[in-house]
Amino acid sequence: GRHPLHIACPTENPPTYRALSGTTASRRAPRIDTSASRGRVPAAAGARCAGDQIDSQRGVRYILAVSNEELNRRIRGDWFELKECYDDIYELEDVFAFTVDELGAVVTDLRTSVEQGVTEYKQHSLRSLFAYLDSLRYDAKKFDELADHARRFSHVLYVTLVQRLLATGAVPVRGGEHHDGDEHVTEEPEMGFKEIVEEIRERIKNNPQLKQHPSVKNIFMQVNIYKRELANMRKLAPNILPEKQKAFLANFKHTFDEITAKVRDQYRELLREDEREAAREVVPTNPLKRYDITRMAKLFEDQAKEFSVVRSTLAFAAEERYKTRDILASIAERKERLELLVSTEQDAYAQFEPEGGRLMGRAFGAELIIVLNRQISRMK
Repeated sequence: GRHPLHIACPTENPPTYRALSGTTASRRAPRIDTSASRGRVPAAAGARCAGDQIDSQRGVRYILAVSNEELNRRIRGDWFELKECYDDIYELEDVFAFTVDELGAVVTDLRTSVEQGVTEYKQHSLRSLFAYLDSLRYDAKKFDELADHARRFSHVLYVTLVQRLLATGAVPVRGGEHHDGDEHVTEEPEMGFKEIVEEIRERIKNNPQLKQHPSVKNIFMQVNIYKRELANMRKLAPNILPEKQKAFLANFKHTFDEITAKVRDQYRELLREDEREAAREVVPTNPLKRYDITRMAKLFEDQAKEFSVVRSTLAFAAEERYKTRDILASIAERKERLELLVSTEQDAYAQFEPEGGRLMGRAFGAELIIVLNRQISRMK
């Protein structure tokens, strides 16, 4: 019932070397004179793989079953480093330090994932990785490619972390239509005090509830102040000495200008609200803007954490070289969970829109291409 790559971990302390299943050798190896081969057990015939070692005196292969403590420290350390910076796209760029060619390759892979977008890209990456790990059972020479596979799987991890930033809003969604009423208010010719008041009264005729709008209330409050000041000016004017007429009129003109400015400000706010309402009525073509994708952030973090374990394990195995059989077996044991996380993403997309999630997957793929192309432009 074991996976083909599985080898049991040692229980003895210090670690010992055990044979692959099928051997008739005892649990602990017979004593061998060379200190480099102490504690080894002959492997089953024909069980050659990456991580096998050959005793030069006896010509017998041995498999090293190593403690995973060092690997666990590596996994925890790598994920801690990512969590320290995974809320900032620029810090993530520095941590992964991809080349322009690497990012270009990811863009190409995303572009060719035309059916389901980013989930198709992840599924293909997982199939490629496990096909490679399976090939190591038959061709130990391919072990030299392990570091390259670790690097390529870093691309999947990075893409997933960028997805999380898109979901949280830390990286804005750029693709598709967008309207920003807060920044781009329709320019109107500068209207005078009376024109604005007439416009508001006409609006109220069509929509009586508008009288309760704060901006409209403020406008009519300024109208009342204007009327009061105008009446006061007309009452005082006959009694003003000729030499003080100019200062008297300038004072009231300043008051009327302030009132007019306040009325215009309130009218502009009313226009801004009109445009915001119009923008809300426009349905964006980009589903990442049409739906609330913030709830996807937790799933992307769960994926990233699992992908980080795989990335760290591959890198660790590539560096250790001669202690890798059990290490690579631990990745094979994660295959079902990794595939489940990607299929869960696809199922989550299907909850947003009726076409089985294809639209959302492709939209994320297109948005990731935009983000990566911007990064490439900065690097150039």
